[in-house]
Amino acid sequence: MTRPFCLLCLIWAALLSRPALGDDATPFDDVSRDRLLVKVTDCLPPDFFVHTGEQPDAAKRPLVVEPLLETLLAIDEQLDCRRVFRSPPRGWRHPAAAERVGLDRWLVVRFSRERIDLDEIVGTIVNLAGVETCERLIRGRVGDTVPNDPSFSSQWALQAGRLNAPGAWDIATDSSHVVAVIDTGADLDHTDLVDNLWQNPGEIAYNGIDDDLNGFVDDVVGWDFAEDDNSPEDEYGHGIHVSGTVGARGNNNWMVSGVCWNVPIMVVRILDDNGSGYPPEAAAGIVYAADNGASVLNNSWGYTASFQVLEDAVRYSAALDNVIVACAHNQGSSHKIYPAAYDEVMGIIATDQSDQKPSWSNYGSWCDMAAPGQDILSLWLFNGTTYGWGTSMATPHVAGAAALIREVNPFLDADATRWILNQTAVDLGDPGFDDIFGWGRLDLFAAVEKARSLIASSKSLSVNGGTVDFSLDAGSPNGGRDYLLLGTTSGYEPGTLLPGGLTTIPLNRDWFTDFVLARLNSPAFAGFWGRLDASGRSAASLNAPKLNPLWAGTTIHFAYATVNPWDYSSHAAALVIVP
Repeated sequence: MTRPFCLLCLIWAALLSRPALGDDATPFDDVSRDRLLVKVTDCLPPDFFVHTGEQPDAAKRPLVVEPLLETLLAIDEQLDCRRVFRSPPRGWRHPAAAERVGLDRWLVVRFSRERIDLDEIVGTIVNLAGVETCERLIRGRVGDTVPNDPSFSSQWALQAGRLNAPGAWDIATDSSHVVAVIDTGADLDHTDLVDNLWQNPGEIAYNGIDDDLNGFVDDVVGWDFAEDDNSPEDEYGHGIHVSGTVGARGNNNWMVSGVCWNVPIMVVRILDDNGSGYPPEAAAGIVYAADNGASVLNNSWGYTASFQVLEDAVRYSAALDNVIVACAHNQGSSHKIYPAAYDEVMGIIATDQSDQKPSWSNYGSWCDMAAPGQDILSLWLFNGTTYGWGTSMATPHVAGAAALIREVNPFLDADATRWILNQTAVDLGDPGFDDIFGWGRLDLFAAVEKARSLIASSKSLSVNGGTVDFSLDAGSPNGGRDYLLLGTTSGYEPGTLLPGGLTTIPLNRDWFTDFVLARLNSPAFAGFWGRLDASGRSAASLNAPKLNPLWAGTTIHFAYATVNPWDYSSHAAALVIVP
């Protein structure tokens, strides 16, 4: 299914001539006139659907949807109504999270013809018994990559003075952690990517059977949610470019190198041949990636509005310990883009060769950090390479870095990985976090080096009146270090952590400008995490939600232990979340 190159040139020319969207712009062509998204109040059968007037039997038609179906079928007897998320025959990887966010309560309704009165229909449906929410859809779009002529020139973003990939590669070049590229697909035969495509370990290739019982037949390298088949082939060019930045095969004397030389790339196609798509397919793609073993999810696309179905999918993915990165988009605006603006997601801003934010890159307090996104050389259709620009190109640099971090230190969960990425970034703009660059521009070498140096381990913990006390043995190899206690938050709501689920990592004092523990009453972590009082214990509200959004607003306690109260090097500080 390939297209002549001249047609692709016309597509890209059209993109070049298309005006950028304003802060609140939603072109009417992007607003769906033939589909709605509905969340009901109770679970639906796994095989529930209504298609071309065929209604499910009584066992598959629970009472909760009776008023809804009667209303919809009165409007259009030929509509298509089905669940957004398939229930895997083997079950969800995280059943509690799936139930908590209500994955089995989402329906997408597609009418047989376009209608301009959908707002009126939404107003009717949202008031029906058994309906929790109903909303119209808009198309999400990729970050509008503009290609130049293919070239084998240097990849400036990976060089020393920018990401310093060679320094990082001295530590690690490969990652076994699966990176899901959720996009327009990939060139599945590209010689610089084919050896890095994820291979579904539970699926026998193309035997027409759902061997691993995940609900998808012959999903060997991923799934195409745009066309609902097992061939996520890219005919637009965006997905292959993004995939190449994450994991074009390195050190093979061919074309370019990805951030990871060898890494399994799961191909999840949610966007059509025009680089656009609707939230139900995007949400289903995110859940598929999380349910089938991805550790890092790259989302180089976005919507100008939030959709509950998308947020539910993100929350489910976060519960499975996924690092989720998404582009901030390219309107030169601070207007929030989703999923990048969700708390569980790292929103990525673009930088150019001068470490400046290009005028077209979005930005804002809802973003985490920046990465190179101007004139990025990567893979292209027809087994080629090309340059592209956009926050779409910045985002996979961070995704690849996350995969390397998790490889060099398997003790780090998604939250700790995100913390390392943010805190090792090169600070640009105003000191500390700012709206223009977030925590700063990605430094691949610094992030991988810090991850390698962190020693995650279980420590002696005891509970005293709801506060978990933490201490170090000064005679141990790790004695005399300062430690930050990290909760394994994946899969839990704030305030439900158990001591057995806690790990510790040593603090690096250069990350904390106010980190001085020379006296028992020193203001440790002043203005950042909280303060210790003279007794060595304090309670405070967490005031750094960008560092770990799951902890925002919860009560925390600091426990303090010391061998010599006058020597800060022998102190230990612990951060504990208390119900």
